[in-house]
Amino acid sequence: MEACLATGSEKRWIDPASAYKQLRQSPLFSHHLVSLFPRIRTLYANLRAAGCHEELLSDLLLRAPNHRVLREILNEEADSEHPQTEKERLRLSLVAQAYRVIAPSIKRKVLARLSRPALVGVSRALREEDANDLLTSVFYELSATAKWDRRDWPLLEIALHLARTDPQAAVKLLHYPLALGKLPGHIDGSIAEHPRAASLVVQITVARAALQWKKHVRATRAIDDLLDTLRSSKIDPAAVELILEAIRTADVAPGDDNLSAWAHEKLLLMANDSRFPPLPTSAINLHMEGLSLSNALDFYLALPNPVPGPGQESVRRYNPPSARQITRLALANPPPTALRRLAYDARSQPMPPEFLRTLADAGLLAVAEAIYYRSSAIDERTALALIRAFTRGHRSAQRTAFAKRVAREYLATGPGDETKRALFRVRSDALIGRPQEKVVPLNPVVLEPPSPVDSGPLANIQLQTDILRSPANASESGAGAAAAESAAEQRMAAETGMQPGDGAESVAALTSLIGEEAAFKHLVQMAEDEPFLARRLTVMARPWFVLPPSGAAFAAACANAKWKALNDVQLPSVLERDGTLFILDRSAAPPSTQPADGNDKAEGEVEAKYAPTEAEAPFVVSLVRARAGRLASAVKWFEHACVSPSSPASPSSPQSSLSVPSHPMLLPTASALLQKCAIRLRWDLGFRVLRQIATNDAALHIILRWFSDMGRLGGRVDKAPQAWEREKKNMRKRLWRLHGREIVRHEIEGMEAKWERRGVMPRPPPVALPKGKKEEVKEKEAIKA
Repeated sequence: MEACLATGSEKRWIDPASAYKQLRQSPLFSHHLVSLFPRIRTLYANLRAAGCHEELLSDLLLRAPNHRVLREILNEEADSEHPQTEKERLRLSLVAQAYRVIAPSIKRKVLARLSRPALVGVSRALREEDANDLLTSVFYELSATAKWDRRDWPLLEIALHLARTDPQAAVKLLHYPLALGKLPGHIDGSIAEHPRAASLVVQITVARAALQWKKHVRATRAIDDLLDTLRSSKIDPAAVELILEAIRTADVAPGDDNLSAWAHEKLLLMANDSRFPPLPTSAINLHMEGLSLSNALDFYLALPNPVPGPGQESVRRYNPPSARQITRLALANPPPTALRRLAYDARSQPMPPEFLRTLADAGLLAVAEAIYYRSSAIDERTALALIRAFTRGHRSAQRTAFAKRVAREYLATGPGDETKRALFRVRSDALIGRPQEKVVPLNPVVLEPPSPVDSGPLANIQLQTDILRSPANASESGAGAAAAESAAEQRMAAETGMQPGDGAESVAALTSLIGEEAAFKHLVQMAEDEPFLARRLTVMARPWFVLPPSGAAFAAACANAKWKALNDVQLPSVLERDGTLFILDRSAAPPSTQPADGNDKAEGEVEAKYAPTEAEAPFVVSLVRARAGRLASAVKWFEHACVSPSSPASPSSPQSSLSVPSHPMLLPTASALLQKCAIRLRWDLGFRVLRQIATNDAALHIILRWFSDMGRLGGRVDKAPQAWEREKKNMRKRLWRLHGREIVRHEIEGMEAKWERRGVMPRPPPVALPKGKKEEVKEKEAIKA
């Protein structure tokens, strides 16, 4: 609005703010200010739009403090018909000062009360300025028209503010509505004995009223004051229960992230304060239910760790979450430390099979075994995951015995379908057993149909899932491990009435149940699904049929340290030019007729070697180079195999792990290369292999074994490098004593054949090397071992 000034016959319009500023410079400004009282409300509205309304109120307070004029300005400031911006809002200090001037007149009823919106604004200003002496009068003015519903929250804010400094006055204010039942006033008897009982009564009343009126954000203010009171004096159980109720309400409040963050903060505050009781399971479950998986895991890890350290006692600041929440967090791929903590919290409750499977896949075998003993039943997938975890890598006799126990107990309580039970027995036998270095041909047996007595579930249980380890394999773990495994097998046999069996028995049971053709298809599919079992399945099924060879089976044999399996593979011709690797065409190459594994064949009997496919050839070349000790070349060929044939990899530009194909030979080949790199201490080459399989979820156990070898072998080298070199030197001497004579004979015969082909000299008679008595004894002992 503009002001109009008349000067003679002309009219000129000026801004009200400019006119007021000019008027303030007049020596008669006080007289002119009093003359503006009849139109003060209109003037205040015009100046508020220009941002000069604070100057007007300051002038009134200093020069002409008229009570009626100040009342009109406070009512105009609270008028809801004029929405205010931050610039137009009056300073709270001026509001408090203006009310302090007119409060005596209102108390004597000389001046009418302020409007309800004005009183609400005044109470806010008085709380901000800590003018507690005037809050009581404002409370009584507001309570005169109060209905004690959610619109009367400013009254409770006044009482909550007074409870911080004058709790007795706050209790006196709430006595009237509590006596009439206008507010929820159920107070526990223990609060009366609290050292700060008055503050607790007010804060609990205000918090319950806010929760009842669905004012969740304002309830958090009362809960914050209640927490401060408890932490500064004494913990009260009734107050703690109210706090947990407010936290649960905040967690389920729709669409407010600030409430969830507040509940998150208060739960952690109570969990980290030893004076509060442990957090209940219901509060933790409800809070994590509303969080995303990553945020829920962060909240769980932020809670105090209940796992005790060495020589310490467990101090639990929260009750364990439910089995559902523990399983949900375990499926989020947490670090091993978090999994151990989840397993610690899962000790006192039955867990679903998914949690047990997660522990087994993560390699936490001791924890998985402890959880398994408390589990009621597991499914087939979990049983196979446990067997696979306990028979993988460097296993002991106790782990093997536990794997056999899992297989037995699952068969005792597993599905009633005989075919599924038979397939499970075959797979578990392949996982538990270890393939021998030299496969001895087995005589095919004639399978007779099972009798009615032997075809029931008990007969299937008695058909063993155990695979008898060969003497060669038993010697790998030493006499102590073999004795421990034998004792474990005897103990389990006494418990279950079963005797250790042969891995081929499960194939026999499967063949007799569904026929050779169906069993053949199932075993082929099983070998394709798990390449690490392909060679073992071939050994188990040899009495009845021969499984088709595959590159994955040979790679799995190399991963199990059976490098002689490459003797049965037709090696492809390769070419390296300008840093690029090529596989030459093998279509014209005749198949090899050399006997496999060095076994003697009958006269005229030959065995064709396996010819790898185009996709398998780079993996085969990588394995051959690794067997020969050429690890750098082997890793280069492995990187070449991990890209498409149309874009060969260059050593100078290795491919990213995001382009890793899902070839069956990928993981077995990577496992074999990593073992070679660990033995040779070539950590740089090992990490190049890891980069190609890092995004493959199935490669977790390979990666874990690699880092385990790094810690074991690398630690030995760092701590005692001279002892490590001495051990390698002794190993070379021992190998030379055992195989040196054979190597020398082989080299002499090769040189003689080479000279004879060139015509340099006639073939000399074979050289018979003298053997001493000690050498003969050592050679016999080596052959026997």
